[in-house]
Amino acid sequence: MRVLIAEGLEPVRTRLAGIVREQDGVQLIGASSDLETTVEAIRREKPDLVILGSRLVDGTGFDVLRSVRGKGAPPALILLCHQLDGEYLYSGHAMGADFVLEAPRDIDLVPSLITKLADEQRRQNAGESGDGR
Repeated sequence: MRVLIAEGLEPVRTRLAGIVREQDGVQLIGASSDLETTVEAIRREKPDLVILGSRLVDGTGFDVLRSVRGKGAPPALILLCHQLDGEYLYSGHAMGADFVLEAPRDIDLVPSLITKLADEQRRQNAGESGDGR
């Protein structure tokens, strides 16, 4: 599984990068802090998972979601909001986030979500190859 991180706060971005690097079978393909770099990386690298912070240095995670919605959207997306309420939950899911978490409180959930998504990807790939593993 190839993972891209986009988060405006450097300490959170660094912590997420460490979490991703600790996961077996998961490759960190990039980490960005701004809107343009993030959108370009999603389109160019086609990550399997994007971990997206709600605050970037020049915009929001929601701006990224609007920019990549539809055909160019990553297969899996975890959105981290620094304030979690019903509006953020609804908007995040409506715009394509698979999981909406509160940062930094819920960051400890990220490793298990990565494992779950990677396992689902492996099962899907095994089914597509026809070997049923």
